[in-house]
Amino acid sequence: MANQRVLRFVTPMVCAGIASLAAAQQPKMIITGINNDMAATGNGVSGLVNVGLTGANSNYSTVPIIWSRGSGYTMIPGTAHPGGTTVSCSADMGALAMGSPNTANWGSLNCFKGYDSSGNLLPQTQPCYIPAISHRWTQAGGWVSTGSLPRFPDPVTGRMIGGTRCDGDINLPKDISGNGRYVLANAWSAVATNSSGGVATGLCGNFFPFRYDSVTGAVEQLPVQPGTKTSRADYINFDGSVMTGYDLGQTDYDANDDGIPDSIEIGRRLCVWRNGVQTLLDTTFGAKDNAAINGPGTILASGATSLYVRQHFPGQSGVKLVRWTWNGSAYIPENLGRPADYVDPNIGTQIPFSDLWVTGVSDDGNTIIGSAQYGDPPPATTGLRRPFIWRPSINGGVPMDLQAYIASIDNQASPIFVPGLSPTYASSLSADGNAVLVTLFDGRSTCAPPVRSHQTGNAGIIYLDGSGIACDPPRIGMGPESWADTSGLRYGVSLNVVASGSWPLEYRWQREDPQNPGTWNDLDESCLNFNEFVEWEYEGVYKNQLRIGPGNFGGNRAGNYRVVVSNSCGSVASAPATVTFVTGACCLSGGCFIDYSFKCVTEYGGTYMGDNSTCESAVCFPVPADCFRKVAAPQNGVNIAGGSDGIADETQCVGDWDRNGVVEPSDIAQFIQAWSYAVANPGTPGVSLYADVDCNQVVEPSDIAVFIQRWVGGTTPGNLGCN
Repeated sequence: MANQRVLRFVTPMVCAGIASLAAAQQPKMIITGINNDMAATGNGVSGLVNVGLTGANSNYSTVPIIWSRGSGYTMIPGTAHPGGTTVSCSADMGALAMGSPNTANWGSLNCFKGYDSSGNLLPQTQPCYIPAISHRWTQAGGWVSTGSLPRFPDPVTGRMIGGTRCDGDINLPKDISGNGRYVLANAWSAVATNSSGGVATGLCGNFFPFRYDSVTGAVEQLPVQPGTKTSRADYINFDGSVMTGYDLGQTDYDANDDGIPDSIEIGRRLCVWRNGVQTLLDTTFGAKDNAAINGPGTILASGATSLYVRQHFPGQSGVKLVRWTWNGSAYIPENLGRPADYVDPNIGTQIPFSDLWVTGVSDDGNTIIGSAQYGDPPPATTGLRRPFIWRPSINGGVPMDLQAYIASIDNQASPIFVPGLSPTYASSLSADGNAVLVTLFDGRSTCAPPVRSHQTGNAGIIYLDGSGIACDPPRIGMGPESWADTSGLRYGVSLNVVASGSWPLEYRWQREDPQNPGTWNDLDESCLNFNEFVEWEYEGVYKNQLRIGPGNFGGNRAGNYRVVVSNSCGSVASAPATVTFVTGACCLSGGCFIDYSFKCVTEYGGTYMGDNSTCESAVCFPVPADCFRKVAAPQNGVNIAGGSDGIADETQCVGDWDRNGVVEPSDIAQFIQAWSYAVANPGTPGVSLYADVDCNQVVEPSDIAVFIQRWVGGTTPGNLGCN
């Protein structure tokens, strides 16, 4: 069957007259486009966007941005480190934390390369690769570096130890306290000697968590167990007094899951720091490396291993969701069960549950979200992960699939999750447990067959009770940027939009009519799924990413593009983005062909002759003078031989083959290349006799000898080497 373009995004309308109180409390979703962290109210999100991504090989910056319900986006001045980071936000989004370049050169580490085996500083390389370091932002103070663990000279060797760099960072933040005062980060700490007793390089070393106090400027290393060299903290509560993470050390390993440890293995032990005191919560092999915390710091939640479950809950086994509650002197665990096995809706196959992680706990501890894994358990990466939710009032008090829960309380006539749209990750939870920040997979069908539909990702907030959530009109935080395609890659030009608005949110990509500026025409789906063997035009015309086909060097698809974003309470059009296809003549091995500039130089090793140049106009190999006046100027009559009449000028220097005014060794190499091309292409008009230096109408080995003779006598007047 031929490919067909279809649109299946129509949302059924429900008569307002039959809406019930239950319907008023149904969930709602607002698309945010970003999803690093969420404000405690559930009405704001922090994230990152790429600026300057104008081509497949362009240099671009990743910058922080925040979104607020009712007002939209605010770009925050500053740049995230290219090594990878996220933006954490305080409860009111008044403070942010992010890894940024160490522009202040904290610790003089920007060009530090470490020590050699004799303890001498290794020479610096230029340019230096500036590492990332944690920064805290406020409107009043801008971005301020947290610094890192103390760096100081070893009293014995004099070499610098303590805070250092490893690969791309000195440290990176993981979270910021709800009140915005504290940044939680993890840093490298160098030692003087390695495990063999030799000279340590001064790079990497141990890995420890710290808490940065923005009021005092103090960096406090969190305590670890005796002998621990690696520890990490991931979550911090509202006032900064409680943090969770892991401490690497000895764990009990139960190989056959009978509740009896078989061996001691080195593993990550789940731990909590409360008021500066570390407590290990789960010391079994396979324990989680963090636990989510509620705002007050009184409730923690995480997955627990089967051995832990056997040890603490008699008669129970297998991975379970565990909630720890502070009783004034200790955290007491409670078994909350686990999600049911997942049934794949496409093939009907049941996939067994294998593990879970927690990402959010409400302040009252009665809503918990996270990710469940189905299929092969960790460390396998083949398992399926889906977000889950737990509340004591739903599903019999055991965790359930988040999408399934949404479907159970949603408006069945107009559901949030239509076929092809699904949440893949739940990253944050509001303090009241009503708002869930999710990552979305958008595989909604726009083609027949559906498999040819363009698949994209997005992000949004799901309000479990949407009764107080008014329609939020579309807003654009980052529109499509102009793109110059120099590579012609299979997936084409990529135009993206970061937009927000109440769901359902519709995207419609348009192109300006080149013949009628100001007239914008809707685009049609090609539905060819990036088939590299055909010239497809557009994929994703109804999604937040448009792909424009590179085939036939862009065809006639260069021009101006925009996207119109709409929902039931408004519509907004992006600023236009200009798309160009950078192609021209590529000279290689005596031949010429048209291709993309980057491919010509990088992939083929050719010489790019300029944008929009043609093989008819390109002089891949210069034409010499002298007796070539007998040959009409080639290349469709374009004068490439030096004479005003389009015929070679015999006053030119034959020995100066490239005609740069200097007779030099490179002229011989270029002549040999042209001679080889002429021999390989006999009879080609205007080409085959280029190298006929002796003018006998035959390109032959003797022409090489004659040329060299002319070249050697290049400074002798009258010999036509150069007169």
